[in-house]
Amino acid sequence: MDEASVSASAAFNLYQEGLAPEQILQLCFLRRRASRNLRLERIKIEDEFVLPRPELKIANVLPPTNISFKELLTSSSVLIKPCDNEIVAQNTSERARDSARRHFLQPQQAAAEEVRQWSALAKSDWLEIFNSSQGGQNYGMMRLNADAVVPSISDICWVMEQCPSEAFIGFVWEHLLALLLQQRKDLMNFQRFISRLVAHDSISLLSPKDFRAKVRARNLREVDDTLGAQAELALISVYRLQRESRF
Repeated sequence: MDEASVSASAAFNLYQEGLAPEQILQLCFLRRRASRNLRLERIKIEDEFVLPRPELKIANVLPPTNISFKELLTSSSVLIKPCDNEIVAQNTSERARDSARRHFLQPQQAAAEEVRQWSALAKSDWLEIFNSSQGGQNYGMMRLNADAVVPSISDICWVMEQCPSEAFIGFVWEHLLALLLQQRKDLMNFQRFISRLVAHDSISLLSPKDFRAKVRARNLREVDDTLGAQAELALISVYRLQRESRF
C-alpha cells in the first residue's frame, strides 16, 4: 500500500455491509508503519502504525449506470404496480361489500364465514350500503324517517356477534340506533341489542364523561321524550355494569 494514500478501490474494501443495506466502516483497518521521522524512542511495536488516509470518489461507491442524466430527465415515470397483498385486500373488500349489500336487510341468510369477512368494510361502506337499500334515499345527515327500511334488532345483534368490527359498531351507533328506537319494532330484544353494542371496546373503553356525551349526541329523546329517556338510562346502566365487571 502506498504510504501517502490508498486507492479508491482499496478504500472501498474498508467498508462492509451492515445489518441494514448501508455500508459501514470495518473495525479492522489497514495499517502502515509510521515514517522514521515520526517514530519516537522506546515506542512500542503496536504503536508504530498509523491509519491510512484513503481518497474516495463517489464514482467508486455508486454502481455504474448506462443512463445519461439527459435520458433520466426525459424518461417516462416508472409504472408502479400494486403488490400482490394490496390486490388481494382490494378483492376481499369488494367481495365483502357485494355480499353485505345483498344480505343487508336479511343478514342471517348469509353464511357466518361470509359475514365475518364484512369486517373488511369501513363505516363509509356501511353507510353507502344502507343508502343503496333505501331506494335512492340518502340518510347521511341522519334525519329520522319512519319509512326507512332497516334490519330487525335480532338480525343486527347476530351481525354484531359474527362481525364485531369497529366500523360496523360505529355505523349502528350513529345511523341505526335512533331509527330502530323510532320504529319500535322487536323492542323485546332491545336490551340484548344495547348490551352487545356497548360491549364493544370502541364504546365500553370510553371514560364515563365521554360515554355520556356520546349518548347525548344521539338525541334519542327527539324520537320520543319518554322512550328516548328510557333508552338513554338503559345505555348508561349497561355501560356501568360492564365497566364494573371489567375493572
